[in-house]
Amino acid sequence: MGIMSGKFKSFFGTLSKAVLAMYPILVFYFLIIQKVPIRIFSLFIMAIALFDIIARVLYKPEPAADPRQGQGSPQEKKHGLDFLNSLLLLVMGVLGFIINTNMVHKFSPVMMNIILLYTFGITLFQPPVMIYRFAILVDKSIPKSLGEKEIAAYCYKVTVIWVVFFILNGSIAALTVFYGSDLLWAVYNSVVSPVIIGCLFVGEFIVRKIVHKKIPKAVPLSSFKKNSRNLSNVMCYEGTWNDGIYKTWGDFIKETSALRKKIETVEGNRWFLYCEDCWHFLLAFTALLQCKKEIILSFNVSPACITEISGDANILTDHIFPIDGIERYAFEKTFLIPSILSENAHEGISKCPKIISDKTSIVLFNPGGEPADLRSYPAVSAAGSGSPEKTKAMELRLTNLENDNARILSMWGRELLNRKFCSTVNHHHIYGFLFSILLPFTAGIPFRRQRVQVPEEFMKLNDTEYTIITSAEFLKRGVEILRPNGVLVKSPWIFVPDCELDLELAGKTSEIFGSWPIEINSSTDTPGITWRQSNKGNEWKPFDNV
Repeated sequence: MGIMSGKFKSFFGTLSKAVLAMYPILVFYFLIIQKVPIRIFSLFIMAIALFDIIARVLYKPEPAADPRQGQGSPQEKKHGLDFLNSLLLLVMGVLGFIINTNMVHKFSPVMMNIILLYTFGITLFQPPVMIYRFAILVDKSIPKSLGEKEIAAYCYKVTVIWVVFFILNGSIAALTVFYGSDLLWAVYNSVVSPVIIGCLFVGEFIVRKIVHKKIPKAVPLSSFKKNSRNLSNVMCYEGTWNDGIYKTWGDFIKETSALRKKIETVEGNRWFLYCEDCWHFLLAFTALLQCKKEIILSFNVSPACITEISGDANILTDHIFPIDGIERYAFEKTFLIPSILSENAHEGISKCPKIISDKTSIVLFNPGGEPADLRSYPAVSAAGSGSPEKTKAMELRLTNLENDNARILSMWGRELLNRKFCSTVNHHHIYGFLFSILLPFTAGIPFRRQRVQVPEEFMKLNDTEYTIITSAEFLKRGVEILRPNGVLVKSPWIFVPDCELDLELAGKTSEIFGSWPIEINSSTDTPGITWRQSNKGNEWKPFDNV
């Protein structure tokens, strides 16, 4: 029964759409050439419309399975539009039957333009505009996305173009009814008008492709491909932005490929990762995830602690660990990132494996909390110098980090796009360290290769606008050393991840930098993230899409 009802509705739905699309041709052929009685033709139109309306009333689409869609799912909206089309056919059939003149049927193109003009035009005053509504039916990720503002502006312009077209097209259609011949009316409304509509669709499609390339878009680490960005796009800079020492998307693809080739030749699934260089960290982090390796990160990177935590894991680093005052490799299974890149400098780009974010394994070793269950890390002993009894091992997926980034970009993406990133945090603030690298990567915003190590370095960051990722400890040092009006960073945005600032410190930071810091409070135990700017209230606020 369900299959038959679906076929029944589909048949009459298709038939009513075909009649509506070919209406001028049908009117010209049956009423003008064949001289079919107007009431007979009107009954034919009414019958098709009634059957389709009855089918849609009896067989409504199933409600949305996902309650987050709320009312008005794409299926329900499509059902409503088709219902209106059939209703329009019914009205024209009834009027034609009652008045008994072909003028009613000839006036149908004018009526359709008036209805479409109203439907599109009213949304210019009651946004979102019609084309934007169509767009989000196709892609529900547009609202709160990085390019939402540009997409909305483009959709507004396209809606205005369609409104102007309906005015002109309806006016010409009216002229052909009252002043043109039957042949002119038929040719314009059944041939010329559809051709113009087709040209508008094709032209808009071409322009949309051009505009789409210019719209900023988020590219999470789990979704990037070789062609996700232009090879010349700057990803990383050294010193200040105007120093002009850059790393590009092409460098990222090539150097990640070089590290991946080396990792694939080494036995072992567990890798301890430590980098002083943010660029090296991004390359190594990406390559390890592409190779489906477990990544171990720690706030404590003393040789003794690494020995206990890493166990039999390989170590990937850009740092030569000092032992007994002599700089040499501390561990046998240590691989130095600069050496790997140098050895494979002439290697071509190989495959670019996709990262499945929900199947990644990133283990963070943080201070504090209850004693962790470290049975999967047998090298850790309760009496070791790494003090594992005070260390908390937390495993998370790349999904957690990317969801947090999406929430932050949905709220402040426009402001962040206008600024370059720099960070003061290192492995002692693991989440902040990840945040300061993965967030700009996702948004396509260049980030500083070296972290800012002393507050005085901010004196040099006066060549462009910056987003600063920092910690409470660094801000405390900064307000002791720096003075108001002494720091010339242009309208910075300051994020303090996983740290709570007291009101006095936040106020002094604002006096010096001209920006009240935004605190981000995330949890690696639960999928939650909140924020606050304490000058606007001391309570923590969840993000809109949490």
